[in-house]
Amino acid sequence: MENSQYYSSSSQSSEKNNSIHTAWGMVIIFLIIFCLSIINHYGNTVLTVQLLYIPIFISVMVFGVKVGIATAIFAGISVKPFIMLYAMSNSTNAASLYITQILMFLVSVGFFNIIIKYYKNFKELVKAMPYQVTHTENTNVLKFNLNNVIAAIKYINISFTIFEYKNLNFINSNINFISGKKSYELIIINNYPENRLKELNEIIAS
Repeated sequence: MENSQYYSSSSQSSEKNNSIHTAWGMVIIFLIIFCLSIINHYGNTVLTVQLLYIPIFISVMVFGVKVGIATAIFAGISVKPFIMLYAMSNSTNAASLYITQILMFLVSVGFFNIIIKYYKNFKELVKAMPYQVTHTENTNVLKFNLNNVIAAIKYINISFTIFEYKNLNFINSNINFISGKKSYELIIINNYPENRLKELNEIIAS
């Protein structure tokens, strides 16, 4: 029963992820077409071509670096006719401009992927910091991530007992008093003659 519920929930989550990815894919295609229409209307200028970085970066964030590279190549191919017209009107080499533009898209994908990885690693470190041992001794800090433990043993029934200590100052004062009293008794026993131990023990007991 539990396994069927788990598989049904996992299938629902996968369907949800697929629908989200499909929606993002449609958004990326729409943005590429929109950017190309702007380039067609205003001409192949530096500012209008830079708009294609928006769908490229979105594809890297949502789908990863491989889809980002594919989107960059597709954007570079789609902008080729406008680059050809720009090269003809400005008497420049169209092939060099075309290859340079695709390389710029690919290099931007690589740098943006590095930034995303750094951000994700930093986010994971921030999430893991409460579970790590601090510089001072702190027994109330968990030394492991409970989410990772639960994810590793999903099919095992586990239970946790969590102790909450209150009035720590009162507990520490009592512990210090008891240990100090024991130490004082040892000093008396080691330094006073036997004929005065009974009298001193009565004073300590009172």
